[in-house]
Amino acid sequence: MADETDLEFQRGLLTRKMEAGQDVVMETNQAAVLRNVDVPKAKYHFVVLPKEDIVNVTALSRKHLHLLDHMLELAVQTIEQQTQSQLSNFLIGFKMDAFMNRLNMHVISKDFCADTMSRIQHWNTFNTELFITFQTVHALINFKGFIEPMSPERAESLRKAFPVQCNQCSFKTGNFPKFKDHLEYHRQRKEKYQTNLSESMAKMNLNGSCMKKGPKCGPRPQGFRPHSQLGSTEANQAHPNPYRKFSNNQKKSNPQTNKSNGDNSKNISPN
Repeated sequence: MADETDLEFQRGLLTRKMEAGQDVVMETNQAAVLRNVDVPKAKYHFVVLPKEDIVNVTALSRKHLHLLDHMLELAVQTIEQQTQSQLSNFLIGFKMDAFMNRLNMHVISKDFCADTMSRIQHWNTFNTELFITFQTVHALINFKGFIEPMSPERAESLRKAFPVQCNQCSFKTGNFPKFKDHLEYHRQRKEKYQTNLSESMAKMNLNGSCMKKGPKCGPRPQGFRPHSQLGSTEANQAHPNPYRKFSNNQKKSNPQTNKSNGDNSKNISPN
């Protein structure tokens, strides 16, 4: 009985944290976003909890659709305000075999690089059918009105499934330490790319501010005039419309259409 009591106490951890305002990064009268500081499974890992006492994802119904929409709004705001990453780099959804006794929506970066990502079971929790995305949950509830529970046998089978496959390439292995090294390689490569991109953007901004200063940065080419001082014909020649060629090709391929419509315009761009 003591073990069962301790287990239930652990399952209520997120609820207690929310009520105490611990690790909360955003909160409304409907839900709260907590940073996962105890067992994060990636560089960025948050959970969104509703204030309403909902046990898990299988307890949701159509009456909760507005709540789900609100939870997604909080998730997006959290990514924008609390991370240096893009929405496309995150998974947002629910565990089918959640341990906690209150519904919690995971907002987790796809790098999965964290010390606590230490076992195949941890990976499978987020990268198999054990994890159901927000989009799927919303669509199923809207269409069917509920989420069908997963059998304990099926959940156990998915937790132990191997080999594991990378979520960013075709790499597979049954050696989890080796798999973690592979994920770290992707993380470092992506961070290097982002660093190089930031440096390139900084140089472009510097060059742009330099051009605005004009003569202080050096003489302009002979005959140079700002775009704002060019006539419409000159401006089009200096900065051609990228759709113009496409429009002209369309006309050549459909001469009868143009003739029948009596359209002799040469400056038509598609909507």
